Formats: sequence, structure tokens, C-alpha cells
Amino acid sequence: MPIYKYIARTATGERLDGTMDAPSADAVASQLSHNDTTPIEIYEAGEQNTLWQRIDQKLIGGPKANDLILLCRQLHTLLKAGVPIDRCFSGLSASAENPTLRTTLVDISLQMESGRELSAAFNRYPDIFPTLFVSMVHVGENTGKLDEVFATLAKQLELERITRAQIKSAMRYPTFVLIAIALAMGVLLVF
Repeated sequence: MPIYKYIARTATGERLDGTMDAPSADAVASQLSHNDTTPIEIYEAGEQNTLWQRIDQKLIGGPKANDLILLCRQLHTLLKAGVPIDRCFSGLSASAENPTLRTTLVDISLQMESGRELSAAFNRYPDIFPTLFVSMVHVGENTGKLDEVFATLAKQLELERITRAQIKSAMRYPTFVLIAIALAMGVLLVF
């Protein structure tokens, strides 16, 4: 059963935030109404529905490439050591520095506890985990070699990060030259 997050108000006007296992959002609403609370907002855990959550994510920023590389390396090490995957995510979510990644890992852990596959849980966050990442995790689940998949993903993400840095470095000089030429042309046209 999916996990739903809700915001509700009691009869006295007190705000309640919580989560509930239910087959649908309607079931959550009826359960809340049965408890004499008025549901204000109900959404499936993992969805970034609320305006404040989207604003927070934009202001704080999502996880960087280094965060994902570190996550993959840590998952590889923990899985290779035989740590159960649910304990991996609960431990990693507690130690994650990026707040967006931390809440994402907590939600992925909750989704796996409710019976969802790891790749399906990752797939709910396309802004954080690319399609290749999700597909590789799906293959790892089906073959039983999830630890090797995370090692491969760490190498791939590291290679992408290095390539991006090299491209940025190579573009600095031509950009500087074009700006200098534009300034020189502007000075010549003015005088």
C-alpha cells in the first residue's frame, strides 16, 4: 500500500501533519474525517506537490554530482558488506548533508518498507536520479548484483563529472576572448 502524507486541521483549528498507509487518497480523507479532522492537503509520499516544498527545493538546491557519487560508493560498500538495504537507506539518510537528498532517502526507505521496488522508488525522483541510474538499479535488482551496479554507477557519474569540468575549463578561454573582442569593438565604435 502506498504511503500518503497529509495536512489536516482539528475542530479547534490545530494543524496536524502526518503520514498514513492507505490504498488511495480518498481512503486517507475518509479516515481523517472519521477522526474529526478536516483534510487540507493529501499527497503520496515522494511527490513534491506543495508549493513550499518546491520553493525549498529550488532555494536549497538538489544534490550535486558529488553527492550522488558518494551515495553510490556508500551503497556499494554497505551492500557488499551484507548490510540489508533498508538499514542502508536509514543510515545514509541520517548522515546525508544535502537536505533534499536526506528527505529523498527517507522517502525511498519508506517506499521500500511499503513493498515498492528500489528502482521504482528512485524513479519517483527524475530530477535527482537520471534515467540511466534508475535503469541500472532495475537491472541490479533483477540480476542480484546491486552492489556491483552501484560501483559501476559511481564510476560512470565520476566520469561524467570529470568530463563536465573539462568542458567548462576548455570553454573559459574562448569565452574570455569573445568578451574582450566585444569590449574592444564597443570601445572602437564609441570613440
